[in-house]
Amino acid sequence: MNPMTNHPNATVSLIAGLGIGSAVVQIGAHFGLHLSAQQGAYFAAGLGAIALFIGRNGAVGTWAFVKNLVLHGTSGNAKKRRPKP
Repeated sequence: MNPMTNHPNATVSLIAGLGIGSAVVQIGAHFGLHLSAQQGAYFAAGLGAIALFIGRNGAVGTWAFVKNLVLHGTSGNAKKRRPKP
C-alpha cells in the first residue's frame, strides 16, 4: 500500500504538520528574517492549504479556478455576466 497514491491529502497534511513551520523560521533566520514560531506555523498552514487545494482540483483545475476568479470575481455565475452576442 502506497500512502501517497491511496491517501495523497493525508500525506500532504502529515508533511505540513511535521515541522515545515520551524524549518521556515530556521531558514528565515539564516537569511536575516526574524520570524516568530507563530508566523512559521501560519506559513506552514498556508502552504498546506495550497497543496491540499491543488491536490483536490489538480493543476489544471486550480489554474481554471484562479483564472475564473481573476477574470470574473466572486459574485454570481460567470455565464450570466458575459454579454450576449
